[in-house]
Amino acid sequence: MLKQPPGGEMPPSSPDPGVASPLNFKEVVRDKSSDKHGDDELGEWVKRLTKIAERPWKVKDDENLRPMVPAEEEALAAWAMGALVLDAPPAFLVCAHTFAQRVAFLNFFEAHLESVIAAVIPPYVRMPKHVAEKTLLAQLAVSEKENTPGHIQTRNLIRQVKRADYNDATRRITFVVKDKIQADSWHRKSIQFRGVKLLLLSTVKLRSFV
Repeated sequence: MLKQPPGGEMPPSSPDPGVASPLNFKEVVRDKSSDKHGDDELGEWVKRLTKIAERPWKVKDDENLRPMVPAEEEALAAWAMGALVLDAPPAFLVCAHTFAQRVAFLNFFEAHLESVIAAVIPPYVRMPKHVAEKTLLAQLAVSEKENTPGHIQTRNLIRQVKRADYNDATRRITFVVKDKIQADSWHRKSIQFRGVKLLLLSTVKLRSFV
């Protein structure tokens, strides 16, 4: 039976018997993706682990950490494999891992799970030297007529973006998304911005051709 950790917070319950494990995630996807029941089962597994990973916890000192419970170990493994897509490393790390370990997880997240989409703005398009991220995304959001395919596509991109930046020296817009698969799906697609079509390129895809 799980013991209550310091601070009066109850850990999440252990995974239910028979629920898909991240250790055989690829097999689950391959075996179940062809039928609706399998899709539902996989969706419930992802939903359950996402809830565990995103549950907020109070930060603990390195000397007052608690061990992870099996459900958290499952969520951490799924996240590290890319099977679980999160906006940030799992929240329970703040009370189960040291500060140095959490920094390492963050570096891993940024280096191996997040990905970048880039687009170059033509020289004839006037751009201010500095553009705030909110302004950049707001201008992008209204670049297409509402309810058109282009508008829907642009809104989908904005929803996936974690950070956006414009570099005046290179005239390049970069979008950071939380998942490499998402980034790759945008490779060579076009979006409208300031009256011109911009070609989106996944930096990971570009490196694969070098």
